[in-house]
Amino acid sequence: MADNIVIKDGGGTSVVIATDQVGSVQYPIHKVAFGVDGVATAVDGDNPLPVTLAESMTVSGTVAVSSVSTAVPITDNSGSLTVDGTVAVSSVGGTVAVSIASALPITDNSGSLTIDDGGGSITIDGTVAVSGVSGTVHVDDNSGSLTVDGTVAVSSVGGTVAVSGTVAVSAISTAVPITDNSGSLTVDGTVAIDTTGLRSVVAVEITRPSDTTAYAIGDSVNTSTSAPTVITFPNFARTSGGSGYIVSAVLSTDKKSITPRIRVHLFSSSPTLVNDNTAYSSLYADNTKRIGFFELPAMITGSDTTNSTESYSQDNTLRIPFTAVSTRSIYAVLETLDVFTPASGQKFKLTLTGDLD
Repeated sequence: MADNIVIKDGGGTSVVIATDQVGSVQYPIHKVAFGVDGVATAVDGDNPLPVTLAESMTVSGTVAVSSVSTAVPITDNSGSLTVDGTVAVSSVGGTVAVSIASALPITDNSGSLTIDDGGGSITIDGTVAVSGVSGTVHVDDNSGSLTVDGTVAVSSVGGTVAVSGTVAVSAISTAVPITDNSGSLTVDGTVAIDTTGLRSVVAVEITRPSDTTAYAIGDSVNTSTSAPTVITFPNFARTSGGSGYIVSAVLSTDKKSITPRIRVHLFSSSPTLVNDNTAYSSLYADNTKRIGFFELPAMITGSDTTNSTESYSQDNTLRIPFTAVSTRSIYAVLETLDVFTPASGQKFKLTLTGDLD
Protein backbone atom coordinates (compact mmCIF):
# COMPACT_ATOMS: atom_id res chain seq x y z
CA MET A 1 0.00 0.00 0.00
CA ALA A 2 1.34 3.39 -0.98
CA ASP A 3 0.87 6.58 0.97
CA ASN A 4 0.39 9.99 -0.65
CA ILE A 5 -1.30 10.75 -3.97
CA VAL A 6 -0.54 13.14 -6.84
CA ILE A 7 -3.14 15.52 -8.20
CA LYS A 8 -3.09 18.37 -10.71
CA ASP A 9 -3.78 21.93 -9.64
CA GLY A 10 -5.75 24.36 -11.81
CA GLY A 11 -2.68 25.13 -13.88
CA GLY A 12 -1.91 21.50 -14.62
CA THR A 13 0.99 21.31 -12.17
CA SER A 14 1.34 18.04 -10.24
CA VAL A 15 0.98 18.45 -6.47
CA VAL A 16 1.70 15.76 -3.86
CA ILE A 17 -0.99 15.39 -1.20
CA ALA A 18 0.04 13.66 2.06
CA THR A 19 -2.20 10.69 2.75
CA ASP A 20 -2.23 7.47 4.72
CA GLN A 21 -3.54 4.46 2.81
CA VAL A 22 -5.68 2.18 4.94
CA GLY A 23 -6.84 -0.81 2.92
CA SER A 24 -7.97 0.55 -0.40
CA VAL A 25 -8.77 4.00 0.98
CA GLN A 26 -6.43 7.02 1.04
CA TYR A 27 -6.97 9.19 4.17
CA PRO A 28 -5.65 12.74 3.81
CA ILE A 29 -3.26 14.01 6.50
CA HIS A 30 -4.08 17.51 7.79
CA LYS A 31 -2.06 20.10 9.73
CA VAL A 32 -4.00 21.95 12.43
CA ALA A 33 -3.60 25.72 12.71
CA PHE A 34 -5.19 28.31 14.94
CA GLY A 35 -5.46 32.06 15.07
CA VAL A 36 -7.72 35.02 14.52
CA ASP A 37 -9.12 35.90 11.11
CA GLY A 38 -6.28 36.24 8.58
CA VAL A 39 -3.70 34.53 10.85
CA ALA A 40 -2.81 30.82 10.85
CA THR A 41 -0.36 29.48 13.43
CA ALA A 42 0.58 25.85 12.91
CA VAL A 43 0.26 23.66 15.98
CA ASP A 44 3.66 22.24 16.96
CA GLY A 45 5.87 21.75 20.01
CA ASP A 46 6.43 25.48 20.34
CA ASN A 47 2.83 26.43 19.63
CA PRO A 48 0.48 24.02 21.43
CA LEU A 49 -3.20 24.11 20.68
CA PRO A 50 -4.91 26.35 23.23
CA VAL A 51 -7.78 24.65 25.00
CA THR A 52 -10.44 26.34 27.12
CA LEU A 53 -12.57 24.14 29.34
CA ALA A 54 -16.22 25.06 29.34
CA GLU A 55 -16.63 23.28 32.69
CA SER A 56 -14.56 21.47 35.31
CA MET A 57 -12.55 18.37 34.50
CA THR A 58 -12.39 15.49 36.93
CA VAL A 59 -9.15 13.52 36.82
CA SER A 60 -8.83 10.09 38.39
CA GLY A 61 -5.26 8.93 38.59
CA THR A 62 -2.01 10.83 38.14
CA VAL A 63 -1.50 14.01 36.12
CA ALA A 64 2.00 15.30 35.35
CA VAL A 65 2.02 19.09 34.98
CA SER A 66 5.20 20.77 33.72
CA SER A 67 6.42 23.87 31.92
CA VAL A 68 3.30 25.81 32.86
CA SER A 69 3.84 29.53 32.30
CA THR A 70 0.58 30.65 33.90
CA ALA A 71 -1.42 29.71 36.95
CA VAL A 72 -3.42 26.47 36.90
CA PRO A 73 -6.52 26.64 39.11
CA ILE A 74 -7.05 23.29 40.84
CA THR A 75 -9.88 22.14 43.10
CA ASP A 76 -9.90 18.91 45.08
CA ASN A 77 -13.63 18.50 44.34
CA SER A 78 -14.27 17.90 48.07
CA GLY A 79 -11.61 15.21 48.06
CA SER A 80 -7.84 15.44 48.29
CA LEU A 81 -4.81 16.07 46.08
CA THR A 82 -1.46 14.33 46.35
CA VAL A 83 1.48 16.37 45.05
CA ASP A 84 4.84 14.80 44.27
CA GLY A 85 7.42 17.53 43.77
CA THR A 86 7.32 21.30 44.17
CA VAL A 87 4.21 23.41 43.86
CA ALA A 88 4.05 27.21 44.04
CA VAL A 89 0.69 28.15 45.53
CA SER A 90 -0.69 31.68 45.14
CA SER A 91 -3.99 33.53 45.02
CA VAL A 92 -5.69 31.05 47.30
CA GLY A 93 -9.30 32.08 47.77
CA GLY A 94 -9.82 30.00 50.88
CA THR A 95 -7.84 27.59 53.01
CA VAL A 96 -5.34 25.03 51.77
CA ALA A 97 -5.50 22.00 54.05
CA VAL A 98 -2.29 19.99 53.83
CA SER A 99 -1.96 16.44 55.14
CA ILE A 100 1.67 15.46 55.60
CA ALA A 101 2.62 11.81 55.73
CA SER A 102 6.22 12.55 56.79
CA ALA A 103 8.53 15.47 57.51
CA LEU A 104 7.91 18.55 55.38
CA PRO A 105 11.06 20.40 54.27
CA ILE A 106 10.44 24.15 54.01
CA THR A 107 12.69 26.74 52.40
CA ASP A 108 12.27 30.50 52.45
CA ASN A 109 13.57 30.68 48.85
CA SER A 110 16.18 33.30 49.87
CA GLY A 111 13.43 35.44 51.35
CA SER A 112 11.38 35.16 54.51
CA LEU A 113 8.84 32.64 55.69
CA THR A 114 5.70 33.84 57.46
CA ILE A 115 3.71 31.30 59.45
CA ASP A 116 0.20 32.06 60.67
CA ASP A 117 -1.48 29.84 63.23
CA GLY A 118 -4.85 30.59 61.64
CA GLY A 119 -6.31 31.79 64.91
CA GLY A 120 -5.22 28.62 66.68
CA SER A 121 -1.80 27.34 67.59
CA ILE A 122 1.20 25.66 65.99
CA THR A 123 2.65 22.67 67.79
CA ILE A 124 6.28 21.83 67.04
CA ASP A 125 7.64 18.42 67.91
CA GLY A 126 11.40 18.34 67.84
CA THR A 127 14.02 21.07 67.50
CA VAL A 128 13.56 24.41 65.79
CA ALA A 129 16.53 26.66 65.05
CA VAL A 130 15.47 30.31 65.17
CA SER A 131 17.90 32.96 63.93
CA GLY A 132 17.92 36.35 62.32
CA VAL A 133 14.69 37.39 64.00
CA SER A 134 14.22 41.17 63.85
CA GLY A 135 11.04 41.31 65.91
CA THR A 136 9.45 39.40 68.77
CA VAL A 137 8.71 35.67 68.67
CA HIS A 138 5.90 34.58 70.98
CA VAL A 139 6.50 31.05 72.23
CA ASP A 140 4.12 28.87 74.24
CA ASP A 141 5.26 25.58 75.75
CA ASN A 142 1.75 24.17 75.19
CA SER A 143 1.66 22.92 78.80
CA GLY A 144 4.94 21.12 78.20
CA SER A 145 8.51 22.42 78.20
CA LEU A 146 10.93 24.24 75.93
CA THR A 147 14.65 23.61 75.64
CA VAL A 148 16.67 26.60 74.48
CA ASP A 149 20.21 26.21 73.18
CA GLY A 150 21.86 29.61 72.99
CA THR A 151 20.76 33.06 74.10
CA VAL A 152 17.18 34.26 74.22
CA ALA A 153 16.00 37.76 75.14
CA VAL A 154 12.82 37.34 77.16
CA SER A 155 10.42 40.26 77.52
CA SER A 156 6.73 40.96 78.05
CA VAL A 157 6.10 37.66 79.78
CA GLY A 158 2.42 37.52 80.64
CA GLY A 159 2.74 34.77 83.20
CA THR A 160 5.41 32.63 84.78
CA VAL A 161 8.36 31.10 82.95
CA ALA A 162 9.37 27.83 84.60
CA VAL A 163 13.01 26.99 83.84
CA SER A 164 14.64 23.64 84.46
CA GLY A 165 18.40 23.62 84.12
CA THR A 166 20.87 26.50 83.91
CA VAL A 167 20.02 30.04 82.84
CA ALA A 168 22.70 32.62 82.07
CA VAL A 169 21.47 36.16 82.74
CA SER A 170 23.58 39.07 81.52
CA ALA A 171 23.34 42.74 80.57
CA ILE A 172 20.19 43.36 82.61
CA SER A 173 19.54 47.08 83.11
CA THR A 174 16.50 46.68 85.37
CA ALA A 175 15.45 44.40 88.20
CA VAL A 176 14.47 40.82 87.33
CA PRO A 177 11.98 39.24 89.75
CA ILE A 178 12.79 35.53 90.20
CA THR A 179 10.87 32.85 92.08
CA ASP A 180 12.17 29.40 92.93
CA ASN A 181 8.72 27.88 92.26
CA SER A 182 8.78 26.17 95.68
CA GLY A 183 12.21 24.74 94.89
CA SER A 184 15.68 26.27 94.99
CA LEU A 185 17.93 28.52 92.91
CA THR A 186 21.66 28.10 92.43
CA VAL A 187 23.56 31.19 91.28
CA ASP A 188 27.02 30.88 89.75
CA GLY A 189 28.74 34.25 89.71
CA THR A 190 27.97 37.60 91.30
CA VAL A 191 24.52 38.91 92.11
CA ALA A 192 23.99 42.53 93.15
CA ILE A 193 21.50 42.62 96.03
CA ASP A 194 19.94 45.77 97.42
CA THR A 195 21.46 45.91 100.89
CA THR A 196 20.18 49.36 101.86
CA GLY A 197 18.03 47.66 104.45
CA LEU A 198 15.28 49.54 106.24
CA ARG A 199 17.19 52.69 107.22
CA SER A 200 18.13 55.74 105.15
CA VAL A 201 20.50 58.54 106.19
CA VAL A 202 20.95 61.45 103.76
CA ALA A 203 22.75 64.76 104.44
CA VAL A 204 22.36 67.85 102.23
CA GLU A 205 24.32 71.11 102.53
CA ILE A 206 23.16 74.52 101.29
CA THR A 207 24.93 77.90 101.18
CA ARG A 208 22.97 81.07 101.96
CA PRO A 209 23.57 84.34 100.03
CA SER A 210 26.68 86.49 100.41
CA ASP A 211 25.24 89.04 102.84
CA THR A 212 24.83 89.50 106.59
CA THR A 213 21.25 90.76 106.64
CA ALA A 214 19.64 89.72 109.91
CA TYR A 215 16.77 87.23 109.80
CA ALA A 216 13.43 88.12 111.35
CA ILE A 217 11.12 85.63 113.02
CA GLY A 218 9.42 83.52 110.36
CA ASP A 219 11.92 84.25 107.57
CA SER A 220 12.94 81.59 105.07
CA VAL A 221 16.57 80.47 105.21
CA ASN A 222 17.42 79.75 101.60
CA THR A 223 20.08 79.78 98.88
CA SER A 224 19.24 83.00 97.02
CA THR A 225 17.46 86.34 97.32
CA SER A 226 16.13 85.98 93.75
CA ALA A 227 16.20 82.34 92.60
CA PRO A 228 16.19 79.99 95.60
CA THR A 229 16.48 76.21 95.28
CA VAL A 230 14.74 73.59 97.36
CA ILE A 231 16.72 71.30 99.68
CA THR A 232 16.55 67.90 97.95
CA PHE A 233 17.21 64.57 99.68
CA PRO A 234 17.92 62.20 96.76
CA ASN A 235 17.34 58.44 97.05
CA PHE A 236 15.88 58.83 100.53
CA ALA A 237 13.08 56.29 99.97
CA ARG A 238 13.99 52.66 99.30
CA THR A 239 12.07 52.57 96.01
CA SER A 240 10.47 55.06 93.66
CA GLY A 241 7.26 56.14 95.37
CA GLY A 242 8.46 54.42 98.54
CA SER A 243 7.39 55.32 102.06
CA GLY A 244 8.53 55.21 105.68
CA TYR A 245 9.05 57.42 108.74
CA ILE A 246 11.49 60.27 109.39
CA VAL A 247 12.85 59.48 112.85
CA SER A 248 15.81 61.82 113.34
CA ALA A 249 17.12 65.20 112.15
CA VAL A 250 20.40 67.05 112.73
CA LEU A 251 21.02 70.64 111.55
CA SER A 252 24.53 72.09 111.73
CA THR A 253 26.02 75.37 110.49
CA ASP A 254 29.55 76.72 110.10
CA LYS A 255 28.90 79.76 112.36
CA LYS A 256 29.35 79.29 116.09
CA SER A 257 27.47 80.79 118.99
CA ILE A 258 24.09 81.32 117.34
CA THR A 259 20.93 79.95 118.96
CA PRO A 260 17.99 80.11 116.55
CA ARG A 261 15.27 77.50 116.53
CA ILE A 262 14.61 76.22 113.02
CA ARG A 263 11.33 74.83 111.66
CA VAL A 264 11.82 72.26 108.87
CA HIS A 265 8.99 71.92 106.33
CA LEU A 266 8.91 68.61 104.40
CA PHE A 267 7.41 67.92 100.95
CA SER A 268 7.05 64.94 98.61
CA SER A 269 7.83 67.13 95.57
CA SER A 270 9.31 70.59 95.13
CA PRO A 271 7.02 73.27 96.63
CA THR A 272 6.62 76.96 95.82
CA LEU A 273 9.67 78.78 97.23
CA VAL A 274 10.21 82.28 98.64
CA ASN A 275 13.50 84.15 98.55
CA ASP A 276 16.02 84.07 101.37
CA ASN A 277 15.31 86.48 104.24
CA THR A 278 11.64 86.72 103.17
CA ALA A 279 8.72 85.69 105.36
CA TYR A 280 7.89 82.02 104.78
CA SER A 281 4.52 81.57 103.06
CA SER A 282 2.36 78.46 103.19
CA LEU A 283 0.35 77.88 99.99
CA TYR A 284 -2.80 75.81 99.65
CA ALA A 285 -1.57 74.81 96.17
CA ASP A 286 1.25 72.89 97.90
CA ASN A 287 -1.17 71.00 100.15
CA THR A 288 -0.90 67.73 98.20
CA LYS A 289 2.90 67.91 98.35
CA ARG A 290 3.18 68.63 102.07
CA ILE A 291 4.50 65.81 104.26
CA GLY A 292 4.57 67.82 107.47
CA PHE A 293 7.03 69.82 109.59
CA PHE A 294 9.05 69.62 112.80
CA GLU A 295 10.81 72.19 114.98
CA LEU A 296 14.38 71.74 116.11
CA PRO A 297 15.45 73.07 119.53
CA ALA A 298 17.72 76.10 119.82
CA MET A 299 21.12 75.57 118.26
CA ILE A 300 24.05 75.12 120.62
CA THR A 301 27.82 75.42 120.42
CA GLY A 302 30.46 73.37 122.23
CA SER A 303 31.68 74.51 125.64
CA ASP A 304 35.00 75.57 124.12
CA THR A 305 33.59 78.49 122.18
CA THR A 306 37.08 79.70 121.32
CA ASN A 307 37.98 76.67 119.25
CA SER A 308 34.47 75.63 118.17
CA THR A 309 33.47 76.35 114.57
CA GLU A 310 29.82 75.31 114.43
CA SER A 311 26.39 75.51 115.96
CA TYR A 312 24.01 72.57 115.78
CA SER A 313 20.67 71.17 116.86
CA GLN A 314 19.07 67.74 116.69
CA ASP A 315 15.94 65.74 117.47
CA ASN A 316 15.98 61.95 117.69
CA THR A 317 12.35 61.59 118.78
CA LEU A 318 10.65 62.22 115.45
CA ARG A 319 8.19 59.89 113.76
CA ILE A 320 6.87 61.65 110.67
CA PRO A 321 5.31 59.40 108.01
CA PHE A 322 6.29 60.16 104.42
CA THR A 323 5.67 58.86 100.90
CA ALA A 324 7.87 59.85 97.98
CA VAL A 325 6.08 60.68 94.71
CA SER A 326 7.33 59.11 91.45
CA THR A 327 10.94 59.22 92.68
CA ARG A 328 12.93 58.27 95.79
CA SER A 329 13.45 61.92 96.82
CA ILE A 330 11.87 64.13 99.46
CA TYR A 331 12.32 67.92 99.89
CA ALA A 332 12.76 70.46 102.70
CA VAL A 333 12.51 74.23 103.34
CA LEU A 334 13.98 76.00 106.42
CA GLU A 335 12.18 78.70 108.46
CA THR A 336 13.76 80.46 111.43
CA LEU A 337 11.68 80.90 114.58
CA ASP A 338 14.13 83.40 116.10
CA VAL A 339 16.01 86.53 115.06
CA PHE A 340 19.69 85.95 114.25
CA THR A 341 22.43 87.55 112.19
CA PRO A 342 24.06 85.17 109.70
CA ALA A 343 27.51 85.12 108.19
CA SER A 344 28.00 85.89 104.50
CA GLY A 345 27.81 82.63 102.53
CA GLN A 346 27.01 80.71 105.71
CA LYS A 347 26.53 76.96 105.25
CA PHE A 348 23.76 74.80 106.71
CA LYS A 349 23.78 71.00 106.62
CA LEU A 350 20.56 69.08 107.30
CA THR A 351 20.80 65.32 107.94
CA LEU A 352 17.62 63.22 107.95
CA THR A 353 17.30 59.61 109.06
CA GLY A 354 14.37 57.48 107.94
CA ASP A 355 12.97 54.08 108.80
CA LEU A 356 11.75 52.70 105.46
CA ASP A 357 8.87 50.46 104.48
